[in-house]
Parts: sequence; C-alpha cells; structure tokens
Amino acid sequence: MKKLFLFLTVSILSLTFLSCSKDEEPSTTPTTTTPAEAVAGDYTGKLSVTINDIAPIESDNTISVEKVNDNTINLILKNFSITDPTSGVEISLGDIKLSNVALNGETEPYTFTAEETLSLDIFNTGSPMSIVVTAESGKFENKNLTTNLSINVMEGMNVKVQFEGTK
Repeated sequence: MKKLFLFLTVSILSLTFLSCSKDEEPSTTPTTTTPAEAVAGDYTGKLSVTINDIAPIESDNTISVEKVNDNTINLILKNFSITDPTSGVEISLGDIKLSNVALNGETEPYTFTAEETLSLDIFNTGSPMSIVVTAESGKFENKNLTTNLSINVMEGMNVKVQFEGTK
C-alpha cells in the first residue's frame, strides 16, 4: 500500500511540474506586406472629369487596384463614360485599365506614373480606336488614392480626370 501511495504522489507531483512549465512566447517575427498588397483593393471617392478645359463634371466612382506582383499593380476604372460638351452625346469608353503599373517607394507614400494605349470601340462600330491613357501622377497614402489621368479620346477632345478616393 505504501508503494502505491508513493507511486501516486510522485505521479501527481511530476504532472504538476510539467503543467507549470514556461509557456512558449508568441512569434515576434513581423509580417511583411509588399507595396502591391498594401494598396490592392477598391477605392471609392470623387471623380472629376474636365473636357477641353470646360467646367468639370463630378461624380462618385470607384477605382479598383489589383496586385500583379510585389511592386506592380493594375488600375481599373470600370464603365467610364463622358459627355461631349459640344454635342451632348454620351461616349462610353468602357473599362479604362492601366496594366503593370510600377509602384515607387518601399514605404508609404507609394507613387506611380504610367501610360498605356488602349484599343476601344467607343462608338460600337466594330472598329476600335486607339486611345492613350496617361497617369500623370498618382499616390497611395493612408488608405487613400489620388491620381490625375489624361485621356486622349480623339483629336480635339482632351479629357482630364482627377480622382480622390478611400479604401
């Protein structure tokens, strides 16, 4: 009986010491986010469109940002349309997408510039037109996106787009 009592006592004490061992510290390795991961998402805000220096037209809109790789993104302005100030005709440009835009900076603010020639059938004729879209300046900072775009729709129609939005 003494042996059984001694065995139980030693077993209980050893379990007590095992359960009181030092807890493991949580991992202190910081997680790193790439610039493209940090800025990817939808930004909603004010879009201001000026055609041929005529008073701007403002609307609420969204620009989507997709990660391509660590420092490269795609910028997409979906279903973009403008109204010709001389004729009043609405011109649908569709989706304006700047592909493979390089982000500058290792930390915020991240900046960018880009230019791309898009082939768009804006008059639904089956004959696409070449349209040059230039991101003259852009900046991501504190979950905000600001950018200035220049869109050369056709000769004599210069479109300037300013956007400020929040993620």
